[in-house]
Amino acid sequence: MRQRGVFSLVPGVLVGFWVVLAVTSGKTVAMPSLLADLVTTRLSDFACLAVSTAVVAVLERRLVAAEAAALRRVERMDVVLAAGLSLAASAGALLFLRGFDSATALTAARNVLFFCGIALAAWPLLGARASLLPVVWMLVSLLNGHRSSNDPYPWVIVAEGPYVSYAALGAGLAFLTGLLALALLPRLMTRIRP
Repeated sequence: MRQRGVFSLVPGVLVGFWVVLAVTSGKTVAMPSLLADLVTTRLSDFACLAVSTAVVAVLERRLVAAEAAALRRVERMDVVLAAGLSLAASAGALLFLRGFDSATALTAARNVLFFCGIALAAWPLLGARASLLPVVWMLVSLLNGHRSSNDPYPWVIVAEGPYVSYAALGAGLAFLTGLLALALLPRLMTRIRP
């Protein structure tokens, strides 16, 4: 657990994430878009990328030889660690920001689960490069994900409002898919990726 950064990396990322959410709560910025004139996005959406990057960093900090010789299944502990970090960030956002801005809290919790889900789904194939997938998703959704300035396409999920049910469902499905990929694929991918 110490090698994975549970006692050093994880607390710093969680506290930093919550502080950035508190500072950027309710603040928006206008970004250029290819399909719409200007797209307004919440600054707190960018803070959610830090948690998905931390999840991949924790998974990448492994001792391959020691884990191969371990008596206990390390894949199960990886799933618990990734789910725990993602859910702790989401729950902390909901609890911490409830007093500040409930809309920011709900969208941050949803976006953390979505970004962590797509990063976890890609990690068995891409390794450390899986942390770039949420960043690419965010950029593509900013550039091509809006019909008009405040009307995102349903596939974007990240730019949707806090009470949109299909965005919450999509984020939950992405997170569960990521956990399933993390639980099932590393055993298959050990021959392909060291």
